[in-house]
Amino acid sequence: MSLPKIVICGDIVWAHDELQQMLGSTTEIVRMDCQSRKEFLDNLGPNGKYGNVVGFYRHNSSADRIGIFDAELINALPETCKWIAHNGAGYDQIDVHACKARGIRVSNTPGAVDEGTATTALYLLLSALRQFSIAERNLRTLKWKSGLIPAHDPSAMTLGVLGMGGIGLHFAKMAHALP
Repeated sequence: MSLPKIVICGDIVWAHDELQQMLGSTTEIVRMDCQSRKEFLDNLGPNGKYGNVVGFYRHNSSADRIGIFDAELINALPETCKWIAHNGAGYDQIDVHACKARGIRVSNTPGAVDEGTATTALYLLLSALRQFSIAERNLRTLKWKSGLIPAHDPSAMTLGVLGMGGIGLHFAKMAHALP
């Protein structure tokens, strides 16, 4: 009997060896090599390269070649497909309603980038208020303290955070530490 087949759509950035160790003995791992959505859809049939697949892993980078997993793509997946793992925090790249109608489970990676995104947002906020990027460019061109207007003091301002999901919550906690 053949092993269940999973398709990797897009990049596995860091865990190449781990993927093989965890799934290599129990599944056939197939890497998507299609260069277009049409080519991908053509290979989803029972005799196609991606036929009889039980699961798909998708990275956002796959959208450049095959687009998002919309209703058209979901409805073209083989009947054997039971699971789509999305490497992203949201579901905007996958039509979850079409998946539900087909009985396909969808997973994502909420929280994976919350802290990093919040840290970057806080840096960008402070940088804009304190003109860090302008000051750095000036320093690199030996124009010390030129072209700067008085910077804004964040402690004298009120910050509003729209959305208190994972990123917003991390951002609010870090910003709260400011006086």
